[in-house]
Amino acid sequence: MTLGQYLRQARKGRSIRWISQRSRELHPDNPRRQVSNSYYSQLENDRIGEPSPSKLRTIADVLQLDVRFLYRLVGYLEEELLPQSPDDFLRMYISTRIHYQLTEQQFQSVQQVIDAFLEFGFK
Repeated sequence: MTLGQYLRQARKGRSIRWISQRSRELHPDNPRRQVSNSYYSQLENDRIGEPSPSKLRTIADVLQLDVRFLYRLVGYLEEELLPQSPDDFLRMYISTRIHYQLTEQQFQSVQQVIDAFLEFGFK
């Protein structure tokens, strides 16, 4: 199953416009988290090769989905690579920054994924 197929099923007859509007309501001050009609349509049609992790997280919030599953569908995560504890997250966080010498923007993208795991996985 592709991300687009999954999102089409998960939408359950709700309009793409509703999803876009709901994303703006959830994140009025953060345009990076908002999902436009066009962006969502392109996702459903599998036309975006590397979707934004923050937009996927918003979609998960709007449709009440598990963001980790969306990340796995697009290849951002593999089940066996998931950290098993908060300590594993910390080690991953530090080693990623050091090993890859990420730019601040790249590091922020990694941080968003880690934050999503912490929020959904270790409450």
